[in-house]
Amino acid sequence: MEAPQKNLRIIEIGGNSYLGIQVASGKGVQSFIRLFSPQDQKGLILTERGIEEWEILGFSDVDGNLYLYGPPFESLPEPFTTLFDAPPGSSIPPRWVLFIRRLALLGETSRLPEKLYPEGMFFLKDGRILILPEKIMQKVLALEPLAQRIAHFDSFNHPDLTGEQNCSFFLATVTYRLITGFPPFTGNTEEELHTEMRYLPPLPASLKRPGLNEELSDFLQLLLTSKEKLSLSEWEKKIEYFSKPPLVYSLTKEELEKKALEAERFLSERTRSYRRRTFWMKHRTQVILAILLTLVGAYFAYDVLSSALRPPRTLGMPPEQVVNLFYSSVNSLDHQAMEDCVKGKAGKAYIDEVTQLYVVSRMRMSVEFKSGMLDAESWYRKGRPPLQEGVTLYGIAELKIQREAGEENTPDVLRFLVQFHRWIPVPPSEGGLRFRGFQMRERVIVQREGERWVIAEIQRLQAEPLPPPSIE
Repeated sequence: MEAPQKNLRIIEIGGNSYLGIQVASGKGVQSFIRLFSPQDQKGLILTERGIEEWEILGFSDVDGNLYLYGPPFESLPEPFTTLFDAPPGSSIPPRWVLFIRRLALLGETSRLPEKLYPEGMFFLKDGRILILPEKIMQKVLALEPLAQRIAHFDSFNHPDLTGEQNCSFFLATVTYRLITGFPPFTGNTEEELHTEMRYLPPLPASLKRPGLNEELSDFLQLLLTSKEKLSLSEWEKKIEYFSKPPLVYSLTKEELEKKALEAERFLSERTRSYRRRTFWMKHRTQVILAILLTLVGAYFAYDVLSSALRPPRTLGMPPEQVVNLFYSSVNSLDHQAMEDCVKGKAGKAYIDEVTQLYVVSRMRMSVEFKSGMLDAESWYRKGRPPLQEGVTLYGIAELKIQREAGEENTPDVLRFLVQFHRWIPVPPSEGGLRFRGFQMRERVIVQREGERWVIAEIQRLQAEPLPPPSIE
């Protein structure tokens, strides 16, 4: 059997051998299997003449690691990331030139991915390139620690670009790293890295590695800083051109000293420029937040007063409609309606959560002119498509309410069984997931108070995790 490589191995299943590619590791990998489906998920093999498909046959737990598997090749592929194992040489690596040729061929089709995932691309021994499906790689990325996601994805892909434009940026970041030995953008956090890509020009490659071909350095600097990106067919021509002349020229001691001073001046000016750009942004945010907090405080004072004077919304409603109003108001962040439905501390956790998110969404609306909130019911109606960056998924879907039979029911006290899917945002530190979903089942006890019904108690019966949503 061929010796395993990092994240790659031959897997024996039912007496047959398959190529296995690791997609998750650690405790509980079996629980991740349901996140991945091989149906309609085929990898692409980029050849000299066209595009072939590599069928993903399934997923298997091997030694505590989760692998996808498919037909084997004559020998194990080499991960794309092995490009970075060797120090920068005197020419552009031939495998990198080959990769750009193959990608340019893919660019002529409608199958170009929105983003490129270094961990999902492999070199085959015969010169072909294997690219795993983007939907699978999105899930792989969501399961990785933040530091690994930054190192293996964010440092190569632009936060605001997709498709061919992002591919052009990706090729520029990788080329820069291959010829200098360092990435062009070095932020330690996702926010820092994205800020650099948007606003800070990287140190030119010829200053990072003195003696580099100046024309190649200028070419990369333009692509890493300009909004206009190069098509993949043009990239193919450029990389062919730059792979022929010498990559590095020898410099005298005086020339090296001059380059060092240029690099120092460039970094100093870049730092000053960035500080000027961010100074007002930081203080402006504080001022706006102070004003918004004042306005929000005044709004809630008015809101409390007006709520105390108006009759409850549930006056005259049948009990089942009261229960429905309470849960459906979660999606609209209508904490007032929820408060009208309950008595005492019933549903307090839900109401507090909705109130907090309502404040956050209003503040974001004032600053960005959009709330960033997507209610779960609307998302379900659209078929649960992949979520865009910056969107907060929250709320309830698949709501079902059924009156519970039993002797506990009286003319003034009724019990209902409520089932629904609940989605809530989670802190970034929780396994890299942005949202958690649960299959919920609760018992709601409703009692009559004068001319209206109110929820007196909510008892949680079940909360089973749902598979996380896909993120674009």
